[in-house]
This record gives sequence, C-alpha cells and structure tokens, in this order.
Amino acid sequence: MQVFRDRLRPTLNVADLITVMTEVYEYSQLPVRHNEDLLNEELSKSCPLAVAAGSFNSPHTKANLLLQCHFSHQQLPSSDYYTDLKSVLDQSIRVLQVILFSYFISVYMYHLVIYGQIILCVGDDRHVCRAGLVRSYNFLCKLNTNDCASQMARGKKLILTYLNSY
Repeated sequence: MQVFRDRLRPTLNVADLITVMTEVYEYSQLPVRHNEDLLNEELSKSCPLAVAAGSFNSPHTKANLLLQCHFSHQQLPSSDYYTDLKSVLDQSIRVLQVILFSYFISVYMYHLVIYGQIILCVGDDRHVCRAGLVRSYNFLCKLNTNDCASQMARGKKLILTYLNSY
C-alpha cells in the first residue's frame, strides 16, 4: 500500500502504472536466477516500454518485463520464465484491485463521500443533513465538503467506521 500512496497520481500513463504495479512487495519474492539479469536485458530490448537501466537483476523489473511480454504475446526465453509469468499473473489481479481501491480512496474521496450521501438519501427517503437523522448520518454531515483534501484521512476512517456499523 505504501508504494501506491507514494506513487499513484491521476496523471499516470499506462507505462507508469505498470511500473508502479510491479514495484509492490508481492513481486519482490519473484526469483531472479543465475544469469537471468542478462536474459532480462535482452528481453527488455523487445519490449515496448522501457525499464530502468541497470535494474535487470531486480525481481520488480522482471515482473514488469514478464507482463509486457504477456501483453505483446512474445516468446519467453525459458520454461522458468513461463512459471514465473504464471506467478505474476496470479498476483496481478489482486494488485490491480488494491490499486483501484487506493486510487479511488486517495484521489476521489470527495466523490466517495457524496456517493455515500446519495445512498443514504435513497435508502431512507430523506435529506442527509436534515436535523434529527440517525447516528449513521452524522459522519457525513461533519465533513467539510469545501476542504475535502484536508479531510481525506479522517473521511476514510469515518467511512470504514460507517461500513463496520452495518
């Protein structure tokens, strides 16, 4: 999660997002065997997206290259690479789900709060900030919607509290 908090931005392109995706801890356990750094360097020459020079012995770079080869339907240099690709693909859906959640929470917190308000209005046939509403509405009414950026951490905690109350 720390990688996502530090690196996710609304302006990332596909290449940047693949790089961020492959820098997570889950891929740090990917084996880089003897002389695979040389194979990774050769593989990088046929991949459309550049990777950092001198990082060919990194498991994160290997994961990046494996994904690019998978996307491009390229042949891999050995059967070990196919085994590693399966491992990378198995973890990639979970990593992408965390990216989506992190992106949504960090970039679109204001919209998440508004969405929650609308759900509450629809479910209970009343305006969210009307006086005398039930306790579960209180956290939404306390958020200052004009200053959402400063409320993001507090809002995330309050939303999780709200979700846990049901």
